[in-house]
Amino acid sequence: MERVRGGADPLVAGSHRHERALEEDQSTEFEESEILRDSLVIYGGLLTLIVLLFSFLRRRCPRIYNIRSWIDDLKTDLAANDQFGFFSWLFQVYVVTDDEIMQECGLDAACFVRLIQMGYRLSLVGIFNALWLLPVYLTAEDSSETESVSDRVVRTTVAHVPSSSPRLYATVIAAYILFGYTMYYTLEEFEWYTEMRHKFLRRPRARHHTIFCRNIPKEYQSSESLSEFFKQCFSDDAVLEATVPLQIPNLSRLVAQRSATLAKLEHAVAILGRKGVRPRHITVSGRNVDSIDHFTRRLDEQNHSVSTRIALLEEVSKGGFKSNIADIEVSSSEYPDMALDPFESEAVIDESNQMTEGGNENEGLLTKSISSVFSLVAGSFIQRDDYSDGPLDEPTGRNGGVVEIDSLPSPEPRSETRTIPIEFEESADLEQIGGEEGLKENESLSLLKNEGRAFSESLDKPERSNRKSIMSRSIGTVHKATSMATKASTNVAKSAVTNVAKGATFAASNVARGATFAASNVAMTAMVSASKVSSIAQSMILGEEGRPYSSGFVTFSKLSTANAALQMVQHTKPFAIDIIDAPAPQVSKRSSTTSQNVRCANNFPHQEPMTTQDVFWFNIGREHRDLQIGMIISCALTGGLCLLWTVPMSFFASLSNASAVREDFDWLDDIFDRYPKLIPLLEQLAPFLVVIFNTILPNILEYITMFEGPFSSGRVAASLFVKLSAFMIIQTFFVSAISGSVIQAINAILADWSQIIDLLANALPAQGTYFMQILLVSTTTSAGMELLRPIPIASAALRTYIGPNLTEKERNKSYMGLRPLCDPKEFEHADYTSQLVLYFMCLFVFAVISPILPVITAFCFAFMGAMFRQQFIHIYPKFPDSGGKLWANFIQIMLSCMFIAQVTIFGLLGLKKGVKQLPLYIPLMCITVLFNLYIRQNHFRVARYLPTRECLKADLARDFSTIFERGAYVQPQLKADKEVQPDSCPSTQGNMTDEEQFILH
Repeated sequence: MERVRGGADPLVAGSHRHERALEEDQSTEFEESEILRDSLVIYGGLLTLIVLLFSFLRRRCPRIYNIRSWIDDLKTDLAANDQFGFFSWLFQVYVVTDDEIMQECGLDAACFVRLIQMGYRLSLVGIFNALWLLPVYLTAEDSSETESVSDRVVRTTVAHVPSSSPRLYATVIAAYILFGYTMYYTLEEFEWYTEMRHKFLRRPRARHHTIFCRNIPKEYQSSESLSEFFKQCFSDDAVLEATVPLQIPNLSRLVAQRSATLAKLEHAVAILGRKGVRPRHITVSGRNVDSIDHFTRRLDEQNHSVSTRIALLEEVSKGGFKSNIADIEVSSSEYPDMALDPFESEAVIDESNQMTEGGNENEGLLTKSISSVFSLVAGSFIQRDDYSDGPLDEPTGRNGGVVEIDSLPSPEPRSETRTIPIEFEESADLEQIGGEEGLKENESLSLLKNEGRAFSESLDKPERSNRKSIMSRSIGTVHKATSMATKASTNVAKSAVTNVAKGATFAASNVARGATFAASNVAMTAMVSASKVSSIAQSMILGEEGRPYSSGFVTFSKLSTANAALQMVQHTKPFAIDIIDAPAPQVSKRSSTTSQNVRCANNFPHQEPMTTQDVFWFNIGREHRDLQIGMIISCALTGGLCLLWTVPMSFFASLSNASAVREDFDWLDDIFDRYPKLIPLLEQLAPFLVVIFNTILPNILEYITMFEGPFSSGRVAASLFVKLSAFMIIQTFFVSAISGSVIQAINAILADWSQIIDLLANALPAQGTYFMQILLVSTTTSAGMELLRPIPIASAALRTYIGPNLTEKERNKSYMGLRPLCDPKEFEHADYTSQLVLYFMCLFVFAVISPILPVITAFCFAFMGAMFRQQFIHIYPKFPDSGGKLWANFIQIMLSCMFIAQVTIFGLLGLKKGVKQLPLYIPLMCITVLFNLYIRQNHFRVARYLPTRECLKADLARDFSTIFERGAYVQPQLKADKEVQPDSCPSTQGNMTDEEQFILH
């Protein structure tokens, strides 16, 4: 009671405040015209400023805004012969034909700008409908349910049409016109796409003649067996090459370490050339060493290690060894007494000799042969003491990727690095065992011993000129040892059987049987031991490396054969030998180094090619079970993220109508009372927050997509596009539209539940203004980021101060994610194409219920068409190019968007109680479903594959086998240069001694 006397009752005060807010909100509830006007002024002004600034800078700064005119690997005649004027570039880029864009920018780029053109033409149809829809909606008779619709923009929508009004027939007719033309135009575009796609597939490219096989059975998991399988399926001359990738983690590490050493050596030489002082550094072990000498020795070691390991892996891939590593495991289980540890080899042989009394003398040759191979191979790959110190920032042990004794299997732990000497023991008298054959084997062993000693001596003087001969001799010696061991085992078997047979003629039958059995054991043991020589040597050198993946690539000589293989079932077991079209094998990377020794800025030559591949080798070996689990994880994470994304999208949609939100939150009502200018600010900020927040999505969803095990960037883009499109439809459109509509009418709904249908029917069309804002913001921000390029400029500016920059080669390399101007990032097709889904979705839904929106979309599509054509011609590289696959994915999603939009309009007509109009509208939905089913039957398949007749024409016109480069689908590490040397820098050679000049050359 005292509180009531002391002042007004807070409940009463709150009730009065709520009533006052309702009264004030009656005039501001549908102020869409002011919001749209402010948006046009703000974002239209920003867009004009961006265009003016870009038009001025594009001629003043061609190195920034016309990259494809000065980088050799990116050069195109369209960019080099740029004659566009200050403003005329907006129109003249449309003169460039689709064929020219496909040739110079790629089919993906041509398809993307074609989709923009499609959106522009559909917007024109929407504008045509607006010419007669606007008068119909504006002149609708007043009624009690539309008396609150006073805003001029909202009065142009179907919200101003009373329920059960005959004017709703206009909505149905406009829907028939828009969606009917969309279906007709889609068929026309399919003809264009099919023609362009077939032009792309006819090109003599390795990817068009190659298939990718997944889940290959174990019996075909080698290049030779996979090639033989497809030769049996087609013909002997049908297969040009088959490649089964290998597990090469150690080689990958060695190549990466060698590249780092090469960069450090080049940097040290650059310091010498610029300052005239030989740089020094402190190693991890605390030694102060000359950097040039240190890195030169390291590079020599790493060159030798890489070249030797590549040679061995090439033998594994070709099947040059008697047994591959996979065979070793099987043989070990069959013969458990055969140890794989090279340091236990002598013990193993002694045990085998104990199997029979008569076998000790005969197996002496085999023992020496295996010992020789082990000593030779081990001595070839052991790290030497002279170069054991590592450079700064590199750990000690396993220096430079060279195999140390610690990395070899050993029966007892070893902590010190030491060299294994190459020694050979004297062999037994072979003449007593095998006669003339044994004498020949003795001569072969002597030759092997001499070569082993020569090889050991050559390691003490690792001159660069001897490296190739050293490597070749090591491999050749392994082969000779293998051959010699095999011959020895044969002689052992023959001699044993002959001696036993002679003795058996004078012995009892039971003794003969026992002796024969013993001889058989000796022969079997000898043969098994011989077959293990090369396998044990290979296992000792490569360890677990060299195992084949369950995937592979097969290249065919004819395009027709490759096309047939893509569409055929290759195995009776489901998922076995699953055939997929192959990605691009190797693409020139446009940056500081290229395979043709091109010269980047300032004519600086580069030796070692730097290429990018469309193949994700780390996912090539994923098994079917892992892929299925990864797909489930990806779907679960995407669904969870979609649910979480509802919260910010709903909040941002509520900010678009701040006057309605203030009534739900008292604290916001107090803030808006104090600062009323915050209301229009938040209403303009809401769509901007939606666009900015959506820029985070591609990075998150791309990370999720990698769980699916994609083997190429094209597969990532396709999966990422589907996810982003789903988010655009579900979150950006529906969640925003529904939450905005409900929040807008929430107070009236709470006051009178019976008015919910009428209120939602009026609130949903009013959301068109909010989506106009989103489209304007998206177009403006894209223009600012694309045309002015602030992020690439900032990245290039930071790159000039961060990272090695002494030489032109160093300056032209990316460092820690910072890219120089000559290394532009690829166009994000999945991201930008998914944004077009939102444009199309808004157009399909609001073109017939809010006729002003097609005017906004037509302007956005026209500007984006000019902007992206400009960027494709002058900025973005042509590769990677998936061949327009995203176009087909987009059309499939667009057809779904059409049906979703029709269902939305159907619901709106139901809310408007259009009982007479709904029966006329339902056939349109049925036609759309039938069209969807019709076009999915064969149109996508015809566009995906090249017809047989076209394939045969292409095969007759050229012989692909004469232009095909072998090893196109070999892993980059296996194709790496076996010996790399630092580049010769002309600006530093004058200050170098003869020794440094020799190092560089």
